[in-house]
Amino acid sequence: MLTELIRQFENYEKKHPGIIPDSVFFDFGNHDGHISISSIIHGNEVGSLPAILKLIDHLITKKIKYEGKISFILGNKKASFENKRYLQDDLNRSFGKNLDYKNSIEKQRAFEIKKILDISDVFIDFHQTTMPCKEPFYIFAMHQESYLWARAIGNSKYFVTRKSNKPYSLEGMCSDEYMRSLNKPGITLELGEQ
Repeated sequence: MLTELIRQFENYEKKHPGIIPDSVFFDFGNHDGHISISSIIHGNEVGSLPAILKLIDHLITKKIKYEGKISFILGNKKASFENKRYLQDDLNRSFGKNLDYKNSIEKQRAFEIKKILDISDVFIDFHQTTMPCKEPFYIFAMHQESYLWARAIGNSKYFVTRKSNKPYSLEGMCSDEYMRSLNKPGITLELGEQ
């Protein structure tokens, strides 16, 4: 099933290529706003992929109307084929500004993904938990604009947060933290157990 979902994404990518590999991009041309959405930043968290594909289809068929720019990113496709969180380094701890990006597959991928994040206005990152949870929840450091975007999106009434100057992990910077370091909204939504 995963192979078929990835193949479907790749078919969309052929028709609507993004600026990096494993990304899809649309510019509907009516405003400059750019939203980016990622799935499988952790390779074994593939649960959001069907929804991403449906969203892409709805944009193409105009069931959903959006008038700006939107990018879809598959984070760690190589690890997903092995059903592993990552192969060398945790991709979602590899978005720091001063890293040597030649050391691992994931650090190189973070360098690529940052090219999209740098030109995005809002970033939404879908994840899954390693433990059971009853409800989806947002998790990110307190940042007013991110919070307002999460409230507007809906999908969960639960927020797990921390002070904005405190890193999520000592291992390195997460993708949503990288966006907030650019003073842009970065939102992570945990959808439930893998």
